[in-house]
Amino acid sequence: AEGNPFLDPTESDNLDAQLEQYTANGGLYSVGVFYKKMKGFYYNRVFKFDVLDANDQPIPNPSGLRQWSQWHNAQGAKNKGLELIANQKFYFLPGSLKGLSVATSATFTDSVANYPNRPGEKLPTYGFSDYMFNGAVEYVHGRFRGRASYRYRSDYLEGIDTSAFIDDWFGAREQVDVELSFRLTKRLRVYANGENLTWRPQASYQGSKAYIEDFSQY
Repeated sequence: AEGNPFLDPTESDNLDAQLEQYTANGGLYSVGVFYKKMKGFYYNRVFKFDVLDANDQPIPNPSGLRQWSQWHNAQGAKNKGLELIANQKFYFLPGSLKGLSVATSATFTDSVANYPNRPGEKLPTYGFSDYMFNGAVEYVHGRFRGRASYRYRSDYLEGIDTSAFIDDWFGAREQVDVELSFRLTKRLRVYANGENLTWRPQASYQGSKAYIEDFSQY
């Protein structure tokens, strides 16, 4: 890994528009769109190699046994997207159901970026997912509070190599978490948290999902 003291700052021109509605019965409903024109954003250039040239620089080799990485400035990117939000508190329901609430959101994006070492190729912006979903159900009653949440993020580019066949990608990620707590006194609360209850793996791959680089599960 090599540093890069010559990086330029990231600059972005942004256009955002959002329409929100707050309802009398505890709801929030929102639609938003955004457009970002960026220049100078950073990406991690990664490639494999075996030997160095006369200037002690690595010579790219797709089948090399060593890996070199350095942060670089991309030539620019355009990102646009749509965000939807729907939150609702059910305090108008009878009895103990008043403590129930639901929160959901979805984001859909499209991005095109230009990288110096990959001219003419249509590649996404480094670190941008095409879509993300979030949902949560929460229940509060007396001293008890419980929350179950769901998150999903599609795969995204995390390393630019010499070709699309060996670029590094962070795989799609899905996770379900649960939080429970009970207040015993004003100063004492007990709680229990469960993360990734559906045992979804976290994986990175190179070029194709058939070529796994890292795989972890917890």
